Amino acid sequence: MEERRIICDHCRKLVSISKIKFIPQGKNSSVALCSNCRDKGPVIEDKTTKKPLKPVKNVEKRPQFVCDRCRFKFNVNPDSNKGIACPYCGKSDLLRRYDVNAADILVKSSNFRE
Repeated sequence: MEERRIICDHCRKLVSISKIKFIPQGKNSSVALCSNCRDKGPVIEDKTTKKPLKPVKNVEKRPQFVCDRCRFKFNVNPDSNKGIACPYCGKSDLLRRYDVNAADILVKSSNFRE
């Protein structure tokens, strides 16, 4: 009877299944490592470790628009030389400036209670 063989996820060699061990990686996955790769030490990086976050660009300076054709809200870069058009439908005929505070005022004035 032929012995089952499987590929090691690190060295990509075909080895006997008796030499393979499944090491958990992340929340729902595991990695098949042969005995040679396990002896070398930890070679699999944990992808669940958090990387430092990039600084957030200041989006508040960008004017917000809403397309009355498709109701898509978007920001526009004021330094751009391009004409303003809706990124969703591509039209520019029914665009208007969107004021976030105006929406809050409308909700509060409608006597809406949560």
